[in-house]
Amino acid sequence: MTRKYLLFLWIFFILMSGCGTKRNNDMTFKVNPSLLEPVYKNEELGFSFCAPKGCKDIASDVFDAAKQQLQNQVSASDSFYLSVEKINYNPDEQFLCVVSSLPQFQGKSGVSDYLMVIAEKFENSNLRQNVFTYHGFTIHQTLVMTDDKTIFKLFIPQADFKSFQIDFIVDKNNYQKNLEAIESSIGSLEKI
Repeated sequence: MTRKYLLFLWIFFILMSGCGTKRNNDMTFKVNPSLLEPVYKNEELGFSFCAPKGCKDIASDVFDAAKQQLQNQVSASDSFYLSVEKINYNPDEQFLCVVSSLPQFQGKSGVSDYLMVIAEKFENSNLRQNVFTYHGFTIHQTLVMTDDKTIFKLFIPQADFKSFQIDFIVDKNNYQKNLEAIESSIGSLEKI
């Protein structure tokens, strides 16, 4: 099982490095619109994207409770506070897509400290970090593989306290079949 899982991860990294030819140092992604939910726009943070198909907005009456539970999972530490803005969930796939803002994070200073805190938080997990540009964003991607979950953390530092993070958290057993939807979702990210 572990060997198969590692093979899937290796294939994913091959896709990530070659899924897009780099043009002007900009990554490209294959976007399959049939694997995406409708567009979510966040005017305040200046971006739009589509969650993976099947990851629906959670009901407003449970948002606050879910936000509290997720706050600790997506935050790297108390020194880097994340405010959960949106939660999409697919219960059949045990798949979460979480959008958070970093209201106290200013610009690009402190990025290495933030990434180091993430690495420390998941020190007992297999972790890979990468940086790339896409549609004018500098994206710091952290892939975390725990015993039961695969987590993609996309940290996008911006000026004027408009930094944000998108987390894809999927059950390890469902990771491979959701890989194309994750790539399409990342590829749907746009500046607005």
